[in-house]
This record gives sequence, C-alpha cells and structure tokens, in this order.
Amino acid sequence: MPAVESAPPPRTVTVVGEGVVDAPPDLAVVRIGVESTALSVDEALAESRRIVAEIIEALGELGVAESDMQTANYNFNFDRSAEPPAAPRSAAARRYYRVNNMLTVTIRDLSSTADIIDAAVIAGANQMWGVDFGVADPHTVERATLRAASLDARERAEYLARLSGLSLGEIVSVSEVFGVGASVAFRAEGAPGPASGVSPGMIRFSSRLQVVYTLVPIE
Repeated sequence: MPAVESAPPPRTVTVVGEGVVDAPPDLAVVRIGVESTALSVDEALAESRRIVAEIIEALGELGVAESDMQTANYNFNFDRSAEPPAAPRSAAARRYYRVNNMLTVTIRDLSSTADIIDAAVIAGANQMWGVDFGVADPHTVERATLRAASLDARERAEYLARLSGLSLGEIVSVSEVFGVGASVAFRAEGAPGPASGVSPGMIRFSSRLQVVYTLVPIE
C-alpha cells in the first residue's frame, strides 16, 4: 500500500499590531490626609474626626457626593520620638498620640478640582498625595485601542505578504499582548491648563495584538 503524503503545513506570518488612543480625562482622584497629635488618644482621635468632618462638609458644598469620599487609610500610634507643637519641653510632652486619616476623593467635575483641593486645605487637611486623572468608562477607550491594533496588525501583515510575493489568507489566531501599553497621562501640545495650575492634559491608552495569518498565492 503506497504511503499517503501529508499536506505541508500552511505558510503563516505573525505580526504584532499596536493601537493608541488619546482620551481627555473626565474624573480626578485626590488623596487628602489629616495628621493630628495630642497627649491623649481621645484628644487625638477627636481632633482627627472633627477635621475630617469639616473637610467632608466643605467638599459636599462644592458638589462632591458622599459616595465619592472614602476612607483609604486610618491609623494611630504612640510616638515617643518628638514633641507636639507648642508642647512644654518635658519628658511627658515627648510621649504623645499621632492619628493619621486619609480620604480618597473622586472629583467628577474637573473644573472644580483646584477649588476642592483649596477647600480641603482650608478645612484643615495637612497632607495630600497628588492628583490622578482618569476616565469613567475606560472600556470604551480600550475597545477603540483594540480596533486600532487590529487594523495595524493587518496592515503590517499585508506589507510582509507583498514582500514575500504572497497574499493574506485567513486569521489563524489572535491574542492580546499584556504587560505593555500602560495608560500614561500627558499634557496635550497647545492645550492650556486652568489658571489654578491643575492641568488634566490627556490620557494615552494603548493595546497590542499578536495576530497569525496564513499566506496564500496571489490570485
């Protein structure tokens, strides 16, 4: 019985396409903190609660919803290494309680970002950990980057196929390449920042797709 010759595997080309989309942010996240010190834990806790309550009230008056203010960190410790402000210089004064309370505040009206930060400081906040801008619906932007990556992959594959004197056939596989293309914030060229000095800029999203196509003779 004659041996049956197996068909040769199809020729393929593997490409990685990249899609990049720049989107304007529509929300900001700021971390606002209060540090209170006192010679007794009750006084330190009471002072921290008072200031945080005033901050929440002040931000609420500027339109920040209560659900957009969340306690992100809360701790206290007995500090023996320093003196609280205006304390008498004695052994007892060097042993006091320190309370730290941090709020994560989501700002949905970017035009009020500077006013909200100012209001928090006036209300008693004495710590802040930057402003992060983002988009409320990142999935829509991410889908746009995937579409752009798919088109880029096909253009690359078509070019390589022409160089080989062949044409593209069917798609064999598609996989997303992770670990590259993290979102980055940047200031758009020519985009003026607000007078407050808080500039949302733009956020760059990117995706990469690895696509394998078959190669077929040109008809």
